Amino acid sequence: MDYQMDSVVEILLSPDNQRRTEAEQFIQEITNSNFVEAVDGFLHVMNHSNPNVPNIAIQVASMGALLLKKKYLDIKDNMTRLPQAKLELIVQTTTNLMTP
Repeated sequence: MDYQMDSVVEILLSPDNQRRTEAEQFIQEITNSNFVEAVDGFLHVMNHSNPNVPNIAIQVASMGALLLKKKYLDIKDNMTRLPQAKLELIVQTTTNLMTP
């Protein structure tokens, strides 16, 4: 799922409205059907890198962070739905990414 999530998030940055809509629908479906597992996909996307296109890689990683925040962290009830280990993984991954 991680590789697929990278591609889907990259499509969200596309100028093609139809492709973006399909990517948005996929993200909604994956967060509904695999609520806890989708966190891993967003965390993976936050680590996205592509030395050939570093500007796009930064945008994809940033979008992964925004989606994690929007789909999980902004909704108070979601915090109770996530296992403690998953919450700790979110904190650890985010801290590692922000620490030089």
